[in-house]
Amino acid sequence: MQTPPFYPDTEHEPPSRTSRDSDEADDEGISDASDSTSSWSELASPDRSSFDGRFFLFIEIVAHFEIGLDEGDEYNEEEFLGILSLARQAREQYSATHAVQDLEDSIAYLRDALTVAPPDNVARADILHMLAYDLYLLSQEREGPSSEIVTESLNDSIRLHRQALKALPSPHTSKAIYMTRLAIALRARYLQTNNLRDLDECIVLHRRALSLRPTSHADRAQSLVNLANALWTRFEHTGDIHELDEAIQHDREALNLRPPGHPARAVVLNSLATDLTARYGRTKQLSDLNEALALQKEALRSGEDVSTITAQPPPRLIPFRSTN
Repeated sequence: MQTPPFYPDTEHEPPSRTSRDSDEADDEGISDASDSTSSWSELASPDRSSFDGRFFLFIEIVAHFEIGLDEGDEYNEEEFLGILSLARQAREQYSATHAVQDLEDSIAYLRDALTVAPPDNVARADILHMLAYDLYLLSQEREGPSSEIVTESLNDSIRLHRQALKALPSPHTSKAIYMTRLAIALRARYLQTNNLRDLDECIVLHRRALSLRPTSHADRAQSLVNLANALWTRFEHTGDIHELDEAIQHDREALNLRPPGHPARAVVLNSLATDLTARYGRTKQLSDLNEALALQKEALRSGEDVSTITAQPPPRLIPFRSTN
């Protein structure tokens, strides 16, 4: 019998956005629906708590499944699970302390786990995925003057995300999150290097992930916001208003999927208001400006912490977008 996925089908994202530089990577603690397998916000501030426990549930259940190996292959289950346990402990410590050393320890243990993991197995794909995501988190922790170090971490993250996606059987329920997180890492690298090819690929991947989440899917709103973020970024790069028009379209749909009372609605209100304000700056259509003001007022009434929405001065009401 095949080993169950190391990753439950979750997509955690970073918390609410202070800028449109944030995506919904599905690593938060708030999901779009009670039965959702993901949470709510991604690039700018990835979740550091709820993600860990669910991911490492594999450690408790993998021993109960038989792993099929080809003749001559060696697999020491006790060693494998022991290393994963150390990685889990380091990751939980990072969640509690936000100490970079704990995250680096988790990365080191996951690298060790790959050396003894069973071959051609979903578990291997999931370890690659987790390692790639931890490297992405490390790149965000390292943001600052040493951009070369950040880019190096992102390069490793993207390379491993590609390997994980290739190793994952197709079709598979985790395909959307694998593509989403690769897209998020590509967008982060674009923000470091300004290489438009990364952003173009990011948008392609977000479109594919969205196609795997039909209207009825609990996490469709996350994919819509991520795609809108990427389109917004390309609009900033190219000035093509068609990119902005499409971002508005996706944010409107995401807003409809997050009705009043939804814990992540204020994020989409902020993003859509940002879009409309930017379009008003180009077209001078007063209806866009009025709608942006109404959305901002609703965000303030919602009771969410929207200080980052109102703290920005004119001429743009909300100069940057944030995340899920």
